[in-house]
Amino acid sequence: SWYVFQNKIGSYQPSHIHQNAWLSGVLYLKVPSKKINAGGSLTFSLRGYDYPKIKKKTNKYDFIPTSGDLVIFPSCLFHQTTKLRKNILRHIIAFDIEPV
Repeated sequence: SWYVFQNKIGSYQPSHIHQNAWLSGVLYLKVPSKKINAGGSLTFSLRGYDYPKIKKKTNKYDFIPTSGDLVIFPSCLFHQTTKLRKNILRHIIAFDIEPV
């Protein structure tokens, strides 16, 4: 697991996967209120890197977290965060579950 702290406008995590893990997760300790619309949401997609595109369009799913949320997802699912739009604290613990 690892701790991520963001508090500057424009901070984000680019699209990526965790190739050596089975499951990944995020525990949101402190995030901006949904009412503030400060960014920092978690976006899932089937597209990323230079993988071949089977369909022209693929759906993305944006998850807007609240403090205390725990999200677990397949590690092979591309994910990223949206850029922070305000200088507001964002504290998370991210983790991977890997085979032994």
